[in-house]
Parts: sequence; C-alpha cells; structure tokens
Amino acid sequence: MERWEHLMLSRAEAARLPELGRQGWRLAAVSDGPDGAFHLQRPALSFRERITLEQQARYLTARGVDPAAIGEESR
Repeated sequence: MERWEHLMLSRAEAARLPELGRQGWRLAAVSDGPDGAFHLQRPALSFRERITLEQQARYLTARGVDPAAIGEESR
C-alpha cells in the first residue's frame, strides 16, 4: 500500500508552489473561500530513504556545506 505525505498552504504562500513541485509535491485540491488553501500530496519516502537523506544532510552540515545548495547545483 502506498503511503502519502500531505501539506496545506495558505493562499499567501502560493509563491512556494513551484519549488514544492520540484520537490515532488503535487496539487491535489484547492479550497475556496476567504481562508482558501492549497492541498498538496506526494508519495512518502520509505524509512530507508528518509534516514539516508537525514544522514546526508548531517554529514554535509558538519562539513560546512548547505544541503539545500547541493540540489540547486544539479539544476
């Protein structure tokens, strides 16, 4: 069974949508009304994948490298 991560953004955070799309999030629904929101989802990482990413981030941080900058270099 596939597991999903969910995220809700307010309309004020709409500028984040392109970056979240590059991170694998997809727009699942949009709520109407004055407090409307964007509902996003993406397949959840497995425990093994999640640990590997956390370990990589700690390794890079310990060496003075920003883990977020690594992903930007490959674009």
